[in-house]
Amino acid sequence: MALIDKSYFFGSLALPLSDTDAGVSGFNVFLNEYEKKLLTSLFGYELNKAFQAGLLIDPIADRWNDLLYGKEYTFESRLKKWDGLIMLGDGVSATINNKNFIEVEVGRGGEFDPVTESASTTIPDDFVGASFILHKRGTGPLKANEYSVSGNTLTLATGYTFAEGDTYFYQKEISVSISAESGLVPQSPIANFVYYHWMRNNASFSTASGEKTIKNPTAVNTTPVVKMVDAWNEMAGWNKKLVEFLYVNLVTYPEFKSYYNNDCDWHEFISLKNRFGA
Repeated sequence: MALIDKSYFFGSLALPLSDTDAGVSGFNVFLNEYEKKLLTSLFGYELNKAFQAGLLIDPIADRWNDLLYGKEYTFESRLKKWDGLIMLGDGVSATINNKNFIEVEVGRGGEFDPVTESASTTIPDDFVGASFILHKRGTGPLKANEYSVSGNTLTLATGYTFAEGDTYFYQKEISVSISAESGLVPQSPIANFVYYHWMRNNASFSTASGEKTIKNPTAVNTTPVVKMVDAWNEMAGWNKKLVEFLYVNLVTYPEFKSYYNNDCDWHEFISLKNRFGA
């Protein structure tokens, strides 16, 4: 998945990211992990599973577009607005990319069909260098340790080969392309959440005399905590509106009902933090 990308991390959310392939790749893995964590915690497993599946269907249903891009709602007799996972202010537009998949069949003889009993195959041109998921019909997505990619070649893990007649699907991860006027920065609660955890995990560590950077061996005093807390609290305000929006629309989002009424995780993500982490 990732619904957002590194273009969201600018201005107050700027991150000290490496421009190398390894640096970008490492951040993308982190982004995917924490986006999934936030959405699962806010929606619950059942609703998030339905949401992810719904994004693959064209046209996308209104209920999923409302989660993505926001909608007005009335809570406790007050008109409010959930701004969306992807906030489309004036001068910003978005396009979701959900049709990027291709089917191949072992032994069929097509350009990108794997050869029977081979361990390696040529990746379709549109997927070379892209992040994708490889599905096997009847089995589901292959795990990351079940194959490797080098250039335009995909190789199954040791001991596995492509069996005659098996069907595989290459699927690019769902993404949202943002087009914004010059000077505008797209916003998302996902970006704030990722920023908070990236800074906490990578940018600094606590000492008796305050926050220190791990990027400089001389450990210069820095103050990332203020920006981290600001990012979290802005996200918490957005998340609170999301929970209210889902609650008043339980007929539209029945998958959320049992999660809301039982042991759920969203409480943490609508709660404010202070500079001491509480």
